[in-house]
Amino acid sequence: MAGRADGSAGERGMRMTVSALVAIDLSPAWRERLRAQFPEVRFRFATDATEVAAAAAEAEVILVHSLTRDAVVAANGLRWLQAGTAGVSHLLYSELRERGVILTNARAQGVPMAEMVLAMMFAFAVRLPLFVEARGRRAPVAMRAVREKFELQGQTLVILGMGDVGGTLCRKAAGIGMRVLGVRRRPELPCEGADRVVGVDRLREVLPQADHLVVTLPLTQGTRDFIARPEVALLRPGTYLYNVGGGATVQRQALLEGLHSGRIAAAGLDVTDPDPLPPDDPLWDMPNVLLTQHTSGSSAANHDRIAQLFAANLRNYLDGRPLLNVVDQSLGY
Repeated sequence: MAGRADGSAGERGMRMTVSALVAIDLSPAWRERLRAQFPEVRFRFATDATEVAAAAAEAEVILVHSLTRDAVVAANGLRWLQAGTAGVSHLLYSELRERGVILTNARAQGVPMAEMVLAMMFAFAVRLPLFVEARGRRAPVAMRAVREKFELQGQTLVILGMGDVGGTLCRKAAGIGMRVLGVRRRPELPCEGADRVVGVDRLREVLPQADHLVVTLPLTQGTRDFIARPEVALLRPGTYLYNVGGGATVQRQALLEGLHSGRIAAAGLDVTDPDPLPPDDPLWDMPNVLLTQHTSGSSAANHDRIAQLFAANLRNYLDGRPLLNVVDQSLGY
């Protein structure tokens, strides 16, 4: 998705130097690269919260993972905010919309998040959790594992949300021979590897076909409890569910009931409701649940991807061209 930065290239050529705050800990090499590539930009690099808040007040452009409302209020000259995250629910301040500030997201975590889902799928398929649990008891579980294990090839994967994460997962899952059905708000958009992509209005049609259901949706007012009791009831008994989107996109009670009844055979949860889970939450003790504690998006390669996107968007901004990954702040993604 693209949005146009205000001002033509000619107008920008007559302007004063653009002030940009980079509040992400980029490598020294990337800092020098940005300075060399954009001599017309006055960069300030800061990661300390107090320093970031002070620098935001003077910035026209900000690259940041998170920013407080007070800092946004003080940033009177802000025109474009580049998030270093895919989800931006924590940055949907009314002040941004009221001032017409452009908000773009990073969509840099698709690869590690898709690979986390695949890791959980493979773990369930070959019964890795069973072997891990048995090791502490020195228990022979080989025969049980042989009876229960299955192959992912040929099984049906339903993905809710076909953005960066869902699209990347779609391609990778198709590559190992899975049948992939995608659900998205705009089903006319292509998705490499998908057998079929349908609109949200046809969700109930595809849910009964799922061997594996993956939720990649960000948490917004429209996606809260997106998978609730009626949707879980449509799943075939023994369906595997994974959530790497917003924790509350899957209704907590429906999830627990599905896990207890066997309608959901097992769940791979990178996000939960609440998130993080309190120590006494029953999900901790359920043997058919993998909890990866909101780590799926982490990768040593993320900063390079974020920096590359920021550089491309900064060039577009300076030249008055459309920006990449513009967020519809009324929808939250």
